[in-house]
Amino acid sequence: VITYMLLSSHRPFYHKRRKVMIDRIMRADYSFEKDYWKPISNEAKDFINKLLVLDPKKRMDAGQALNHIWLSKEFPLSDRIPDQTTSDAVQESLLHYKETSELKKIALNVIAHKSSANEILELRKIFDQFDTGNDGVISFEEFR
Repeated sequence: VITYMLLSSHRPFYHKRRKVMIDRIMRADYSFEKDYWKPISNEAKDFINKLLVLDPKKRMDAGQALNHIWLSKEFPLSDRIPDQTTSDAVQESLLHYKETSELKKIALNVIAHKSSANEILELRKIFDQFDTGNDGVISFEEFR
């Protein structure tokens, strides 16, 4: 997720509606279709594709990530310095992520990295049972 944000200055699963965003996270639904991905190398996109995988057994591990061609390829310094607009956008995205509650970050991390696809679907069903308001948020009243 961080690599996606650093390269594009956008969040991979973002949507205005929280429920839609959670659904995108649960399905690892992201793309490289927007114009801001055009200058990004295929190696970088491949790196992201191999990390944003729901099934941990199919996801690239840390050792594989460190040996990925994108990390071992040398780029001239001039190609590595972003313009000011990009730097500002990345900073804004990271600050927004930083402001996300710790509980939400932990929950998303556990779901994304420790659960199988079937477990994620089950968690989604359980969440939907509590979310009686169908707004993507479980209030204290709904949790009772």
